[in-house]
Amino acid sequence: MTTPPHAAGTPPPGDAAGRASPPDSEPTPPRADQSDRPLDSPPGVDSRDVLLEPRLRVARLHPSGVLLDFPFRPPPGSTVYAATFWPESRDPSGWTHLEWSRPPHGRGLQLPEVTDIGDVVGFRAVSRPQLPPSNPYAAGNQRPLGPTDGHVHDWWGYLHATQGHTIVVHGPYPTVSAAYTAAQAALAAQVWQSNIDSGARAGGRDAGRAPPERAWREPAQPPATVTVTWHGDTATVGDPRFGWLHVDADGLAAALARPAADLARDLRPRVRGIDGTEAPVTLAALAALHLDELPDIRASPSPPTPPTPPTGPDLDGP
Repeated sequence: MTTPPHAAGTPPPGDAAGRASPPDSEPTPPRADQSDRPLDSPPGVDSRDVLLEPRLRVARLHPSGVLLDFPFRPPPGSTVYAATFWPESRDPSGWTHLEWSRPPHGRGLQLPEVTDIGDVVGFRAVSRPQLPPSNPYAAGNQRPLGPTDGHVHDWWGYLHATQGHTIVVHGPYPTVSAAYTAAQAALAAQVWQSNIDSGARAGGRDAGRAPPERAWREPAQPPATVTVTWHGDTATVGDPRFGWLHVDADGLAAALARPAADLARDLRPRVRGIDGTEAPVTLAALAALHLDELPDIRASPSPPTPPTPPTGPDLDGP
């Protein structure tokens, strides 16, 4: 997704007149290795005690590229910052970000010109410390009030879709890595579904079935974490070390029935880099690709062997 051109008089992202970067004494955008609790918890309830699953949030987007709504409710008196995050090998943390500028009129945040579906977005709401009133015993104050501590809340998600003059973000996630993994999984699911849809349009006996492995299209970025996706009679296992592994679903299920230590032992002569620290589902996917001695989970079980009838005393003895 590329945002529309800036409105007249609006400086481009990064310009000194419209940048969102706060001064050195001000809060910074969310750090990629840091997160706080979500902002959508009921008042007085710790969000860590509430099960909050990521949801699709629709926010208004002005034709000039200004985001008018936030995907959460900032606390009163807080300032909201936002930035786009992406993996960057040159950064020691492995991540870098681009802050969203604040328009001169002060409403909303300006999306960077280079923004697309699947980008990870981090929001930070900062509650400013409040100074005590000049009269600490003013009306309504029963005791002297001191400055309160500021609070920082982070919200992680990714751009999921665009609909007219709105954008759809998916979140919240606990960390930038979790949001990136979810965005990557959504992209991969879309790519793999297009593979299956292409086979369905081709017709024939393979309609609706996933294409062979050599025809698979997959995300350019390697998997961020270990994942498994089932689609019909095939499955895809993602692993940061071994990439995207497209396997037969029955073969994967059969391999999962074997102990991981046995799979690692049998795979070492065939697959370079096996050291026994792999996730069981990764070993199972590699086994489905490289091992032939896997059980047929669709075969009918063998009938049980009848027990040997007990023998009684020898009545014909001497």
